[in-house]
Amino acid sequence: MVAGHARLRFARSRSGRLLSALGVRDVRSFVRVAYIHNAGYVGGLAGLIAAVIFLRKRRQKSGHLFRDLFEPRGGFDAVGRHAGSAMAQPS
Repeated sequence: MVAGHARLRFARSRSGRLLSALGVRDVRSFVRVAYIHNAGYVGGLAGLIAAVIFLRKRRQKSGHLFRDLFEPRGGFDAVGRHAGSAMAQPS
């Protein structure tokens, strides 16, 4: 009795009329997919916030965001070869 009453109230509500007009037959599955869809956006936002925090901490620590990513440790010799490579070592 309670479930039937809830369905009747939902069917008469604005959301129920909208879903009926859109041709949605299985409201429970529709709502479940909507939550899954929106959770993807929440996860993306959480990842973006985590990346911004990570990069800000990295910049505070090293003074530069990407220098250590593009310049290998040890630097380069006078010819422009990486100092750690076998070719850069005098024979």
